[in-house]
Amino acid sequence: MARLIPGLDVVTTEFEDIPAATVRLGDDDVYTLGSLSIRALHTPCHTKGHVLFLVTPQDETEIREAKTAPVLFSGDTLFVGGCGRFFEGDGQQMVEALMGRVAKLPPQTLVYCG
Repeated sequence: MARLIPGLDVVTTEFEDIPAATVRLGDDDVYTLGSLSIRALHTPCHTKGHVLFLVTPQDETEIREAKTAPVLFSGDTLFVGGCGRFFEGDGQQMVEALMGRVAKLPPQTLVYCG
């Protein structure tokens, strides 16, 4: 797709070699898309470089005033009824991802799972 649309940003993790990537995000790095902030949350386990993407408005008052809920795209860390398979990690890493990162997000966060 990137070859078909010149200038298209392909945003991904910096922890894996993804050939089409044009923007590589590390843990807690933020990519701005219009009025949105997209924060990468490194959650190794499914793969060593797996990240979740947390999307929030740049204007934090939107969240505080309950106009806009944060949105989490979990990729293959979370599925309906379970968590992702441990390809390159272990159970402790998954617990850290879920309890150390996901469980600490604002309670109104909408989760879009794999």
